Amino acid sequence: MKIDSKSLKIIMLFSVFLMGMLFLASCDKDDEQTPPDTVKYGSVTDADGNRYKTIVINDQEWMAENLKTTHYDDGAPIANVTDDSEWSNLSTAAYCWYDNDPSYKDKYGAIYNWYAVDRGGLCPAGWRVARNEDWNNLMFFLQSQGHSGDEGKVLKATSGWDTHSNGRDGNGTDEYNFSALPGGFRHGSTGMTVGEGTNAHFWSSSISDPEETSAWTRSIYNNTDNARVNSTSHEVGYYVRCIKHQ
Repeated sequence: MKIDSKSLKIIMLFSVFLMGMLFLASCDKDDEQTPPDTVKYGSVTDADGNRYKTIVINDQEWMAENLKTTHYDDGAPIANVTDDSEWSNLSTAAYCWYDNDPSYKDKYGAIYNWYAVDRGGLCPAGWRVARNEDWNNLMFFLQSQGHSGDEGKVLKATSGWDTHSNGRDGNGTDEYNFSALPGGFRHGSTGMTVGEGTNAHFWSSSISDPEETSAWTRSIYNNTDNARVNSTSHEVGYYVRCIKHQ
């Protein structure tokens, strides 16, 4: 059967339309499988074989979880100190779990005194405990993105934080996938673990006083939006975030 030129044009236009629809359907399917806003995490493994998600914020690659190793990167063990009095009198490296309960390990990671940080080798090879400079750089970046005064809010996880007694929602927005959780801390004077649900504290590896009895730390709370810088004595137990060497 002979097809005239007009019919041929109609057939060709219909074919182009059909191919276009198929292409769009394929794109939609791909988008469903890989949403454009999917978070792309990296990973790193510590001396115990624990694997961590990592996230790049600005030009820094951070662990997106708290460290939980019980060994240094050279294989040396870190003392697990459970007695409150013993902890408060330490001048050597130690770790514990919140409330001395290992079930908190995967949720919050390990609590370390600063002697464990100062020893070196706490983080996996190629990584280090974040310095005060690293924390400052993170804060400056967040501020440059319009988060001056609410740095803590955008670093906090979107769930897990207690509502404050004044009714304030303690959860954050986690805009940069740092996912800070309220694992509390261990008192340097009493050795007790406190603050779960309401605060998160992180060591830096930077000394903060001439006598070298304290180090710079960062703290986030459920009743404020900011992230506070503090000088903390070495006997206190805080969490650790590692950062990749550049």
